[in-house]
Amino acid sequence: MQPRYVSEVALSVLWAFSLLSLGGCPEPVSEEPLRIVQMTFSNTVVLPGETISMSATVEGADSVTYEWQADAGELSAASSASTEWTAPELEQLVAVRLLVAAEDGRSTSFAADLVVGTGLDHDGDGFSLREGDCDDTNAAIYPGASDVSDGVDNDCDGLIDEGSPDADDDADGFTDLEGDCNDADIGIYPGAVELLNGIDDNCDGRIDEGTTAFDDDGDGYSEDDGDCNDLSSGIAPGAPEILDGIDNNCSGEVDEGTAGYDDDGDGFSELEGDCDDAPGTTGSQVHPGATELLDGADNDCDGLVDEDFVGDADGDGWSLFAGDCDDADFYSYPGAPEYSDGADNDCNGQVDDNVDTDDGDGDGYSEQDGDCDDFSAAVNPGAVEVADDGVELDNDCDGLFFQNPPAAVAVVVSGESSVPTCSSIELDGSASSDPDGDVLTYYWFYQHQPINSSLSSSAIRGGSTSLAVINADVPGAWVIGLLVSDGVSNSVPALISVEVTGSSALALSQDADCDGVLTADDCDDADPNLLAEADDLDCDGIPGPSM
Repeated sequence: MQPRYVSEVALSVLWAFSLLSLGGCPEPVSEEPLRIVQMTFSNTVVLPGETISMSATVEGADSVTYEWQADAGELSAASSASTEWTAPELEQLVAVRLLVAAEDGRSTSFAADLVVGTGLDHDGDGFSLREGDCDDTNAAIYPGASDVSDGVDNDCDGLIDEGSPDADDDADGFTDLEGDCNDADIGIYPGAVELLNGIDDNCDGRIDEGTTAFDDDGDGYSEDDGDCNDLSSGIAPGAPEILDGIDNNCSGEVDEGTAGYDDDGDGFSELEGDCDDAPGTTGSQVHPGATELLDGADNDCDGLVDEDFVGDADGDGWSLFAGDCDDADFYSYPGAPEYSDGADNDCNGQVDDNVDTDDGDGDGYSEQDGDCDDFSAAVNPGAVEVADDGVELDNDCDGLFFQNPPAAVAVVVSGESSVPTCSSIELDGSASSDPDGDVLTYYWFYQHQPINSSLSSSAIRGGSTSLAVINADVPGAWVIGLLVSDGVSNSVPALISVEVTGSSALALSQDADCDGVLTADDCDDADPNLLAEADDLDCDGIPGPSM
């Protein structure tokens, strides 16, 4: 017989007819023919490496022999009525045969092709029976399909209609359509008791409401998150602390970080004149009445830095207090190289002593000849001043560089360092200079102002000229800075400190924007940049009459 393919659906085949043996032997004399009446396979589509069971039922003889054969794979009991067969690892068709013989010489056989692989996908849904398709005649039914409400197990998981909106999957009495917000949890449904578990148990759109974990005031924090007043949305951890006598940020402190709080614990707040109220060692050493130290800070908040000491005027790293014998000469400081320039460069009390006569850098000049840097051939009295790459050098040893930064000088015209609120403070920076004679530009700005001030640097009148005017809007310590530029380099800012006291006759009720112009005469008393009506008749921001 030719091998026949065994259907993957029919796992047991019953033959009611006789199977004739092959080979042309004469029929044995017998009243009953030898026949295989039933073949059983536990699977006819076998996964690679899978083991199945095969058995046969024979009629027509009391004693027979069995011989199982397979083109591939392994048989466990090839001479028994039942055997196990392990499929090969590669997908293929494998011919399996059974030969049965009786003692009197009669024989019969059966052959079939077993499929090694996943089998055919009959309905074209991407899954065969061996791949889990529970109905390979319907392309809408396969593993992973969406289960819909139709009384069928669409996704082949053994459950019917689960996950559909009108199915009560968790058997809590509510479906999705009835408001169950988690139909996979029997404890979650409309009307359930809300628990402190981070879950919306009662499906009302809120989580843990009525518990300490719920944000009652909608500020992003609950009591469990540290909200010290869950009835006020303005009070929560991380909220801005304002000067109102309330612990807004739930830190345990009241008004910290505001102008009215002594943040550094030195006995003074910003409203009381502390010009550095930041917590820490430095801030606690800075307050009105403190001892001025040589530390580059305005310790006593009088607007002057290290005024009890002499600063480093020439920028050579040494002040007169530290031993600089000429704080106007960059090349004179303790330990500096001595060269022949008629000055005491090393500050030892002697002029041009111990001058080196050797030309160390080979540029034709020694220190005795006036070379101010005998380690660089680009620096000597005969060199041309140029713009150097990297560190700028005094190429010709004249004390100046190719491009010298300007110096800012700022003073209060009236000479007063304490003025009432809203009164005009006239500032003068015309003494600023540039060693190279370059044209200067000016920029006035607020280096420090009380925290409750609403003024910005752009509101300074004449802020880009040498003469400027400000009107401080709140009392406290103010520091105004002046920066000048020659177009290439900026100066070190010059700072002016002013202590602003109580209101002047020109109070905020008469001059809301503190621009020095009474409300009745101001084009816009909320904008300090607009001119008075007397200067700008049509109040269009341009001085002069209306056009």
